[in-house]
Amino acid sequence: MRFKTKPIIITLYAVMITGCATPGTSTINYAPPQNFTKIQNEIIVSKPFEAVWDSFVRELAKSFYVIKKLDKQSRVINLSFSTNTPEEYVDCGIITRTYSRGSHRRTYKYQVASASAYIVAGSTGVNKKLPQTAVFSRLLSLEGGVNISVAPEAQNTRVSVNIRYFLTSKVEGTYTTENRYGRRIQSGTIPAQTFTNIFNTNQPAIVTMGTRRQPLEGTCQSLGRLEKDILQLAQ
Repeated sequence: MRFKTKPIIITLYAVMITGCATPGTSTINYAPPQNFTKIQNEIIVSKPFEAVWDSFVRELAKSFYVIKKLDKQSRVINLSFSTNTPEEYVDCGIITRTYSRGSHRRTYKYQVASASAYIVAGSTGVNKKLPQTAVFSRLLSLEGGVNISVAPEAQNTRVSVNIRYFLTSKVEGTYTTENRYGRRIQSGTIPAQTFTNIFNTNQPAIVTMGTRRQPLEGTCQSLGRLEKDILQLAQ
């Protein structure tokens, strides 16, 4: 499944400076996901295996999942999916950033699993006195592999779902350097950085969510939406 997201645009306002220009300041704060709740990823369907298998496969074929493997003898189904709105399916916490320079102040609060954009203040040159400002954007995508077991149990059928999530973030940006009088003396592109983090159903994982210059680790976990949707198709 694929979703389109609207582009995020940030306008970097010019800072009116008199006298010597001074670098701005930035802060970052990370709040992890709320307490982990175990996801229900297994059910008992009160129907015989043959009926459940045939109905389940039929419903999956009509869904947005991509069927990769159907093995009735082994009682295994493999699916895949992809989306550009990972925040609907996984939770990686919330980041709050601030940017301040002169009278210009901004606060950015966003879900780690969602697309975002923000400004970061820095400095460079001798004694780090030359102001430098960077504008970053983050694009997120989520892919996954779904392993489903459909097994007879007496006159019923046990269906279990386990998903491996692949959350990819791409961070890119531009920078501007000023001289001590506030005039722009250099600008350029910051090389894109891509991180892919892997975690599973009911197995939260520590993931990388910052940049090489500003590393940050956090926790990602499934929201259980996909697991629930798939199990509903089996009933």
